[in-house]
Amino acid sequence: MSTSNGKTIMQSWRLWVVVVVIASLAMGGLKIYLYPGAFGRNWTPVGFSYLRGYRLGIAQAREDLANRQAVIMNAVDSSEELVDRATGLHLWSMGDMTDRGTNGYVAGYNDTVHANIRANGIPSYSWKKWEGIIFNAGDYFAKRSLQEPPISLHVGGSSITNALSNSVITLRPNGSGTGYLISVTANLDNWVTTWPVSPEDGELSCIWGPAGSDLLIVRGLYARSSSPVTAVLDAHRGIWLRFEH
Repeated sequence: MSTSNGKTIMQSWRLWVVVVVIASLAMGGLKIYLYPGAFGRNWTPVGFSYLRGYRLGIAQAREDLANRQAVIMNAVDSSEELVDRATGLHLWSMGDMTDRGTNGYVAGYNDTVHANIRANGIPSYSWKKWEGIIFNAGDYFAKRSLQEPPISLHVGGSSITNALSNSVITLRPNGSGTGYLISVTANLDNWVTTWPVSPEDGELSCIWGPAGSDLLIVRGLYARSSSPVTAVLDAHRGIWLRFEH
C-alpha cells in the first residue's frame, strides 16, 4: 500500500468518525458502538454511562470474589426467591433497571462472576450443594418431621442452638407490633431478620438442616396467611434463602 493511499484511508476514517459523532449528538446523545463478544453478533449501541457502570461492576465483582461474598444481581425485587438456582449464590436485587448506568453495572458484575465460575468452578460458599433442600423445603420439613419432632420457637421461650456451629436463634417481638424478629448469633456476630408472623401466632416450628449446612427450615404462619409457610434460613449469616407457600 502506498503512503498516499494510507493517508487517504486514514483521512476517510477520521471523517467517518466525525460524521458518526455529529449524527449521534443530533439524535440526542453520543453513543459508542461495541462489539459484544462472539464473532458474528450485531454491533450494540450503548452510552457512556453504561460503560462506566460496566467497569464499576467488574471492580466490585472482583472485590466480592476476593472476599468470598459474590452474589448474582438482578432486577427482580423478590422477597421469596433469594438464591440463584444455577449458581447457588445469593440473589441481590438492584430494583429499577431503567438507568443505563445500573444496567452496565449489573452486566459487568454478573459477567465477571460467571467468568470466574467458568474458570474456577462454583464458589465453596455457594448454597448450590443444598439446592435439593432449599427448593423443596416443604417436602424436607415433612419427611424430617416423621423422624424427629420439630423444635418449637416462640416469643418468651428458649433460644435454639445448632451444636455444630453454635448459631443461636431467638424469637422476640418487633417493636412495631407487626411481626417478630429472629435474632441470629453466630461466631460472636449478630444479625436480626424479620419474620412477619401475625402477633397472635407467635410460634414457629423449626428443623435443622444436614450437618455442615447451617440451614434452619422454619414453618409457621406468615403475614397473616391462612396456611403455614415453609422458609429456609442460613443460620450462620442470618439470611433468608427462600419462602415456600
